[in-house]
Amino acid sequence: MRTHSRTASPRRSVGHPVGAARVYVATSFQHLDLNDLEDRGGEFTSNYHVDTTEDGLFEIVPQVERYALVVVAPQGYAEVHHDASQNPDEIRIQPWASVTGQLVQSGKPIPNCNVMIQPIRYLTGDEPRINTHFQGVTREDGSFAFERVPAGHCRVRGFLHFSRESPLRSSRSVPLHLTPGERTHVTLGGDGIDVTGQLVVENEPDGFDYHFSISYLVAKRAGIEAPQSLAAKGFDWRNGWSDSWMNTQEGGAYLETLHNWFVKPASDGRFTISGVEPGDYEFAVHLYGTTEGCLVHPAATRVIGITVKPGQPQLELGKLSIPSLPLPKVGDMASGFDFVRSDGTKASLASLRGRYVLLDFWATWCAPCVAKLDEVERIRKQYSADNGLAVVGVNLDADIQRAREFLNGKSLPWHHALLGDLDDMQSAAFPPTC
Repeated sequence: MRTHSRTASPRRSVGHPVGAARVYVATSFQHLDLNDLEDRGGEFTSNYHVDTTEDGLFEIVPQVERYALVVVAPQGYAEVHHDASQNPDEIRIQPWASVTGQLVQSGKPIPNCNVMIQPIRYLTGDEPRINTHFQGVTREDGSFAFERVPAGHCRVRGFLHFSRESPLRSSRSVPLHLTPGERTHVTLGGDGIDVTGQLVVENEPDGFDYHFSISYLVAKRAGIEAPQSLAAKGFDWRNGWSDSWMNTQEGGAYLETLHNWFVKPASDGRFTISGVEPGDYEFAVHLYGTTEGCLVHPAATRVIGITVKPGQPQLELGKLSIPSLPLPKVGDMASGFDFVRSDGTKASLASLRGRYVLLDFWATWCAPCVAKLDEVERIRKQYSADNGLAVVGVNLDADIQRAREFLNGKSLPWHHALLGDLDDMQSAAFPPTC
């Protein structure tokens, strides 16, 4: 295929050819990962690309599946999608947008903290897999700046992870719809009051650690308009919190279009949510208590309605009781479920009744899970003689093709249940989060 890219000028109807632009190709098989517009590489990333000539021309090999071209140039960015049979035509580059802001917590600027901008995407079926994000560090006054951001739907937030040290106790996520050439400023955590309180699990087990939590405060108001690919999915903030916002790809993408805070409680359950403006909110609490690296199933959950009134200097919620959930115990019968193996054949857990069965829940995006796969294989070899131990690897990748690619490149000779979308899983469990 041979075509050329051009840049559009807001003052002229005819653009100029763009030389020295980099053109990346992405498909559902060729995943494209760009960190701050640079190749990130990795096990699943080919990042096939070509550069344009001085006349803006470039040539790519013919594609056999739906593909996207991502163009990165000094003048701006472009992204176009085509069916395999389509040759690309003229590509017009959109000028970069820029985002500046300040990260604040309890009225004080937070320096030396990571801030991220992530485009909001919902990818299904044969859609090309594109992962781009931008990361910066706040200055001494908490300020940050991203000078080259693609136009479109995105969100900006302070980086906060349940298992990593951070000066943040909550992370405000602001959805944006950036237009080409737009310059916008956001304040993260500084435009409202602090909401504080303490979570208390009913029938709290010994050693329960509250900071193992995936909990969100979500504003009950419109954010930005959802991308077209999400518009027909039926999500509506007016209906209140839905667990599908955590458990499905489309739900997670919809959550990113809303104003929300990721909340990290202290080990004793105390929490502070900064920068909460007047309005109605829902605090969706999911507590896990402990983990070996990923969060698989919550031990306690509750959705709590909260209202911040105009003029309130602070909102103290006191102790919030969180009901505990029934969890599997040693000696319980495992829930039976049907599954599809990596080769496409069907199987069921019930067919293994009468044997010792090890269920290993894992996903390609879970580094601790992947690191333990070799140990699982060692255990299988040790105990599989004489119709003994059977292993079922329960894969939680929403992208089944990604899991198949991984398994094709690694010798793991046991049953693999590719569950895909967890809405289809019969056992009630939240997806692991790392």
